[in-house]
Formats: sequence, structure tokens, C-alpha cells
Amino acid sequence: MEKVFVYQIGCGKFGSIFLERIFEVAKNFEKAKIEVKGVAEVKKECREKAKSIAKKFGKSIDVFVHTFEMYKKAFELKNKGKVIIYDASPSHLHFSHIFKSLVHDFYHLSEKPPYMNEEEKKKLEKLNKSFLWSCDLIEIENPAVVTALEYVKNHNLKIYEIKCFRFSSTGIKKLIDPFHRIGVEGGCLLDKAIHEAYLVKFAEICGYDIKEWKINEVNGIYAISSLHNPKFINIYGKKQEKLHQDTALAQAAVKGVLDKIDFEISCGWYGVSEKIKKFLHENYKNIFSKVLVSKIVSFNNKKIIDEELRLFILKAKNRTKDIELIGDMKNFQLFLKEEDKISKLPLLPLEHDQIYRIFKKFVEHCLGISEFPI
Repeated sequence: MEKVFVYQIGCGKFGSIFLERIFEVAKNFEKAKIEVKGVAEVKKECREKAKSIAKKFGKSIDVFVHTFEMYKKAFELKNKGKVIIYDASPSHLHFSHIFKSLVHDFYHLSEKPPYMNEEEKKKLEKLNKSFLWSCDLIEIENPAVVTALEYVKNHNLKIYEIKCFRFSSTGIKKLIDPFHRIGVEGGCLLDKAIHEAYLVKFAEICGYDIKEWKINEVNGIYAISSLHNPKFINIYGKKQEKLHQDTALAQAAVKGVLDKIDFEISCGWYGVSEKIKKFLHENYKNIFSKVLVSKIVSFNNKKIIDEELRLFILKAKNRTKDIELIGDMKNFQLFLKEEDKISKLPLLPLEHDQIYRIFKKFVEHCLGISEFPI
């Protein structure tokens, strides 16, 4: 039986969840023997967390302070099976880790974003090894997305407009505490909007030919470092005195076209804007309170409004009428709007959760069983 050796970089908040899913896939996978070998992590408490997760599954793993030692150890296994690196490190390190993995001919699954700028993107393209790496944009496995794709296919719908909304209060917390989720970088575009890559799947299932995302308009609010003596911050989380091409956006709206589909992606770190709340309340009043998570919480001894909204709205037509599909990716719900009536659709039964399915499919891709969906 073929062997797959897995190493992980980073074991923070999301990384620890992903490490558990890797062990679960390894336990259940029948098409190859998956061995979780080790984790590279700078923080001692996170290395201890990684070891405790392994122990929970009856396993022991190596832990490394630096990725250099991890890659050195992984290289020793290169001729004994497939080597997979999962990367849950801070955003600005993803490109260098992907590049290092490709040089070693390892498979690499990166947390988003895989790179921070056009120059890094071009360097990866020059290696011409795109089959070896991908990005864990987990919304492509969201039950609301998967069910909506199936509904569009089964009802032979033609989508003509998509609106996406992805908001949180991450930026407000960063204004209060600059060290809050310090590994989350890139502003709202690289942190939030990148997840809407699943839109391509909707275009493809309608038979459209997608060669590129045509961007017509971008509006936004720049990110700042604090409420007192504020400076701009760039996509790497560094302070700036003046605006620059890498200044991060804290709220943004991107409009464009995917072949025959008009799209608008709205995203942000400072909660949900009043304009968007008004739009949703006027057009989807019956489900507004079901899709928006909004509560007052205490953060660093300050009261803030903590909000989250992850929603897509598809406008489509069949032979007789126009319909809308409203997908709530936060609360796993899908709604159908016909004329003024909104009804809830049952979701497809899926294996385990999004992260589990993403990693399992990446392993199958590495083994040549099936092609990774991203």
C-alpha cells in the first residue's frame, strides 16, 4: 500500500483544528497509509498542543522550532512515499513555504492566501508545478455551496448575477489589540474575498467559459493601526505614514464579470455596514435575523459589537421564471426565493466537515485518484 507522509507548519487556532482533521482522515483513509509525522511551530505552547492532539489519537509526532529542520526530516522520506506539507503559518510566509515545497517536489496545501502579491504569483508560475500545490479555500466544501451547485445543475439554471457578503469584526479587535490574531494579514481582500473563489464553480456548471475575473470597480476603506494616533497598515500588518499600493483595505466592494455573470463581492473587518444591513432587510426581511450573527461582547474590557455574515445570493432563470438562491455559509442554510416567497431547502448529506473533506480530497489528488477542486 502506498504511503503518504504529512507535516504541518503552524499549530495556532485554525492549525490545531486542521491537525485534528488530518489525524481523522489518516485514521479512516483506506486507499493509502497516511502517517502524520510532525509539526513546525515557533511557539512552545503550540508545539505542546500539537503533541497533545497526536496523543489523543494514540500517536506521537516530531515537533520543530524551525521549518528548516522539518523540511530536512521530510526530505529523508521523499523516496518512501508522497510527502504533503500543510501550511497554517502567518499569511506572509505562505509563498516561501510553497516555493520550498515545490523545489523539493513535495505536495503542499496552503492556508489562504497562498501569496501576497503579483511578483510572488509569477515566481510560482515559473516553476510550472501547479499540480503539486493548492489552497484550502474551505467554502468550496460548504454544505450551502455544494447544495446550491447541485440545485443549479438539476434545475438547469442560468445564473446572471451573484452578490457575496463576508464580514467579521476582526479589524475592530485588532484596533483594540494589535496582537489579536496577528497571523491574519492581507486586509479584507486577501483574508475574506479570496474565499469567494467558489463562484467559478457556479459559472462552470452553467456552461460559461471562465478565462479570467474581469474587475470593473473596487471601492474600500483603508485599514488603520489604532484609534489613537492611527497610521495606515499594509497587507503585511506593518504601519505606514502614507498610502501605498500595498496598503490594506478594511472594508471593500469589488464589482466585475465572470463571462456572463455580473458579480459583486463585499467584505470587511469592521462588522457589517448599515448600507448592507438595509439592503438585506428590505429584500430578505424574513431571513435577515437568521443569517446575520450580531452580539455585544466584551473584548479587552471594552464592549464591542461582534458581527459575522457569510452570504451569497444567486439570481438565475430557467425556462419559465427567475429565482434566487440565498446561501448562508456561516449557519449552513440555503433558501429559495420565488417572487416574494422564501422557503428553506434541505442540505445534501456530506461526509464529516469542510476541513476533513478538503484534506481528504487533496490526499486523493496527490495519489492521482481524483483532481483537487481548487
